[in-house]
Amino acid sequence: MLGVIANQVAISLQNGRMVETLEKKTTTDGLTGLTNHRTFQERFSAMLGRAECHQMYVSFLLRPAEAKRMPGAISAPCILRRAEHLAPTGGH
Repeated sequence: MLGVIANQVAISLQNGRMVETLEKKTTTDGLTGLTNHRTFQERFSAMLGRAECHQMYVSFLLRPAEAKRMPGAISAPCILRRAEHLAPTGGH
């Protein structure tokens, strides 16, 4: 009987690890390991919602993955152009 329970516990632990791995694979880009667009949008919207709820300002910086290999390669206008389509700018 104890062996059956131990087996069930082991299977449950393995299932938990598999779910965690699957979730990571669905929220990150397999090539770069960065958060994918959909997950970024969801998290960003949640962050904006929290800021609006608490009447706080939000600031953020977008940096392309390749910038790690090219220090100083990003200009402010590039960041602003990328940020404009993420959320409405209605006075937030």
